[in-house]
Amino acid sequence: NASDQGPLPPPLPLGVPILALMLGPIGDASDDVFLTAMSPTGLSDDDWMRVGSAAVDLVANASAITLSGPGPKDMEWVRDPAWQQRVSDMRTASMAVGAAKRRRDSVALTESSAQLAASCQACHLAFSPHLVSAPPQTVGAQADR
Repeated sequence: NASDQGPLPPPLPLGVPILALMLGPIGDASDDVFLTAMSPTGLSDDDWMRVGSAAVDLVANASAITLSGPGPKDMEWVRDPAWQQRVSDMRTASMAVGAAKRRRDSVALTESSAQLAASCQACHLAFSPHLVSAPPQTVGAQADR
């Protein structure tokens, strides 16, 4: 029984800025999900493997960005309940991507990809608005021009 072994040690420090994870593995994994979900053809075994790997990366990194790293805003972000909620939303969407992969369900992949995109957009609007080129309600209108 794990409780008989005493308290858990504290987590390892993050060691890198949260922004480095966002620009690196989180961005790369998100791109893999979005590009695969938008594929105009049926998905290959390699596509499903890439989506599954991306989902694992996103879930793991969601846990990591709940810890403060050495970035200038990291401590402020992880102490903010809104940050924690946004990270939870990203993790939930990422787990839905993984579930879609396990079922090899293209419709569920499209839906979970949209859920992931919405969680990213909401977080960027709240914490890094300079990353958002247009408010969500005008994106479709701009595409029609």
